[in-house]
Amino acid sequence: MVPFVVHAPDVPVKVLYEAYGQEDIAPTILSILNLPNGLKNSKGSQIPIKEHTTLGVRGTSIGTVELWNEGKLIRQASNDDNYLFIGLDREERYVVKFIPDDTRSEILEQEIEPGSDQLVVFSMDTSGPAGADYRKPRYIIGAFLIILINIVGLLYIRKILKSNGQSISPSMSDVD
Repeated sequence: MVPFVVHAPDVPVKVLYEAYGQEDIAPTILSILNLPNGLKNSKGSQIPIKEHTTLGVRGTSIGTVELWNEGKLIRQASNDDNYLFIGLDREERYVVKFIPDDTRSEILEQEIEPGSDQLVVFSMDTSGPAGADYRKPRYIIGAFLIILINIVGLLYIRKILKSNGQSISPSMSDVD
């Protein structure tokens, strides 16, 4: 078991005794940065350390997004095609409605399961600027933190191996 310590504004002080793998660290860091589903090909899952969840919504075009809970409108945002709702209750079910500005009759709707951070994409339309997401400052910060954590981990492993008197690189006497 390897300890994982997090100090962030949205993370309460607590100790988790469940077993998690290193593949869970990157999705957890992105979750702390409020970047829902930032890793498409990751096999890891978010460690539930935040008390709330984040919901990202991508629409087909500029429009209005409504967030509903138990038949009540709880949040609404407009004049964009990308939205981020932070601070949602982990245990609640939500319904997201996207109303495009160009056609008010076409309302897209999706129910959101409770749990971890999620990203809702209402269309696979790729006509927008391709590949621009990775240039956003939060993505750059997230990537930098992941690289930094890996480097610090390798340095600690090297320090532990040196303090135990073990060789870091194989010598000719170790090779048979």
